This record gives sequence, structure tokens and C-alpha cells, in this order.
Amino acid sequence: MKYFKITYLALLVVVFIISNCGQGGDINPTGVTGGSDEGYGSRTDISDTKGDGDGDGNYQELIGSWRSDYDTNSYYIWVFNSDGTFEYYDIWQGELWEYHSGTYSVSGNTISVTGDGYSFDITFYVSGNELTLDGEVFYRF
Repeated sequence: MKYFKITYLALLVVVFIISNCGQGGDINPTGVTGGSDEGYGSRTDISDTKGDGDGDGNYQELIGSWRSDYDTNSYYIWVFNSDGTFEYYDIWQGELWEYHSGTYSVSGNTISVTGDGYSFDITFYVSGNELTLDGEVFYRF
């Protein structure tokens, strides 16, 4: 009987772990981890999405997660999603200091960012895994 209880508990743990490995509900990691609109695979097709600016190719290079370290355990993160949304994180000493999200569009080498109560433009350049935003260098991660 004791062996049965241990086996049963082990089986429950395995089922719990497996059931929590997949995606459920409306989770869609496009942009942060890449992937399709459904959240799977590698997304390279950005046609018919918002934020694609003038279609000069800069938009596709911009999509993804970018990080710039500015102090020990402190960094900025920009996440540009293929659906024209963005997220910005300022992590100070390992803690979230500031967070913003909203929409963006691209025209040439200018990103127009709009969020709750703010709107501004940023000049950007992408070269391989480096993104320069108004002179500050970020690296794809």
C-alpha cells in the first residue's frame, strides 16, 4: 500500500509538471520570445501588421528584445513586438524601477512611441545584434 501511495504521488507530480509546460489561455509571447501570432515558432513574416512604417526593412530588424546595461545589475530593456506594441523596462539594482508600454510606428530611421500620456520620437539604427537609440547602444537578447 505504501508503494502504491508513493507511485501515485509521483505520477501526480509528473502530470502537474507536464500540464504546466504548455501554453494556455490567451498567452501570446510574440515579440519577447519571437514566434507566430499564435505564440509558436519563429516569426519572420511581418506583413499586414501594425507599425510597419514605410516598409523600408528597418521595422523587421527592430522587432525583438533589446538590452543596455548602465550599471552593475542595472539595465534598460526595450521590447518591440510585431503587432506595433512595445514595452520598456528600467531595472535598477535588480528591481523594476520603471515600466511603460504602448504602441509604436516606424518611418525611415524614426520610431514614434505613444503611451498613456506621452508621445515622442526616437532615432534608431540596427546593425546585426546592435540597436542604437538616440546614441545609446542596446544588444539583442
